[in-house]
Amino acid sequence: MMPVKTRIVLHVLALALVSLAGCGGGGESVGEDADQGDAPVDTSGGDVAQDNPSACEEDTDCSDGVYCNGQEVCSSGGECEAGTAVDCDDADGCTTDTCDEDGQQCAYEPRDEDADGFVDEACGGTEAS
Repeated sequence: MMPVKTRIVLHVLALALVSLAGCGGGGESVGEDADQGDAPVDTSGGDVAQDNPSACEEDTDCSDGVYCNGQEVCSSGGECEAGTAVDCDDADGCTTDTCDEDGQQCAYEPRDEDADGFVDEACGGTEAS
């Protein structure tokens, strides 16, 4: 089994990568000042979401399928807005709190500061901290 600290680091890195990806547009410019390159701009009223990846008509148009970074929403202006990351802090200093993407829930592991597999004594474990 992977040590708790390693799992935490991996979760944090995964969340960082997901937040960099963002919702839809990935930080690219949209509008008249955007660099359109050689691609023609379709103004015929076609598929808005295809023409502008961050455009939306309903919340489901914005979902990136990632639980831990929160539920994306479609604003009243028709633009996707990033969700608020899931807050897994249970305010218990004796647990390591993480967001479990696979289980789509928060996970609370007993604290093991030195990652040796023994819960800290101060938290009811068998190891002196």
